[in-house]
Amino acid sequence: METNSAFSKSLADSGIAVTPPSPHIASPAPSYSSSRSFLGNWAQRAVPSPNSNSARVGDLEQERSAELTEVTLKERNDLQTDLDLAAACRKELKRNLRGKEEEITALQEQLRVLEQTGSAHESKVAEVQKSLTNALGLITNQQYLDKENNDLISQLKADRHNTQVTHDQLVRERDQQSVAHKKEVAALQAENNTLASLVAAANRKADKLNNLAHVFQSQHQTMSDLHVEQQQDHKSLQQQVDAMHAQQQQDRERFRTLLQAKDIALRTLGSQLQQSEASVARQLLTRDDQIASLQDHIRRLKLDRDSDKAEVEAWAEYVNRC
Repeated sequence: METNSAFSKSLADSGIAVTPPSPHIASPAPSYSSSRSFLGNWAQRAVPSPNSNSARVGDLEQERSAELTEVTLKERNDLQTDLDLAAACRKELKRNLRGKEEEITALQEQLRVLEQTGSAHESKVAEVQKSLTNALGLITNQQYLDKENNDLISQLKADRHNTQVTHDQLVRERDQQSVAHKKEVAALQAENNTLASLVAAANRKADKLNNLAHVFQSQHQTMSDLHVEQQQDHKSLQQQVDAMHAQQQQDRERFRTLLQAKDIALRTLGSQLQQSEASVARQLLTRDDQIASLQDHIRRLKLDRDSDKAEVEAWAEYVNRC
């Protein structure tokens, strides 16, 4: 954010109106430990009612799919905003380069006027020619950097397409996907800020034509320093792009690990459900066997009671006869 503010301020000082992008609103992604806790609580609720297990899993998948779709739309909107800002900055840079070429044309015209004044200004003319050569070399370098910026924007678009393809493949199972294009846009803004400083320096040179030798010598040193700084910025930008690709690979591995953990948890819940159903069935069979055994025992007791009663009656009849 500090880099974006500095870039916008520099462009405003140069007379270039740039609308800053809206800040990214990152949605908090659930961690692996919270997912495990959620699955544990869901398993405790699902075991007592096995009939609602599949319905709850379907609801969870629908909620997860909706959440992932919303996060992806936000990421795509943020990326489009960054690309639009980079395109606007690139167009403004081209306009500034055209203005620079017009200034060089005017300086060449002044150089021809100085050549006509005689040999007294030959040394100044040589210095002016040297400065113009350096300025043309700087414009060539700037055009080369602009081409690299175009290639980088094309690479960003290709990365966005690859990210969308990955999301389509893992839309129901992905937990988190982060894209780090802000740093690349900040680097482009820093380069444009440097170019705006060069344009301001060129305007100051146009106002001080009476001291061309001293101005062009100092400008040559400044441009050399800026060229070294631009090379360093390019290396930093390449490192950021490599880090982005490495982060995407790490995210894919983390998604794959989380999906495997979810599959294991679901299989564990299914196994526990089957074991619970088998245990209940065994308990029902054991209870039926116990009831049958008790009924048989009662039947035998009734038979014994009837037999004893008949024997008592027989003895009583025998005693009465005697």
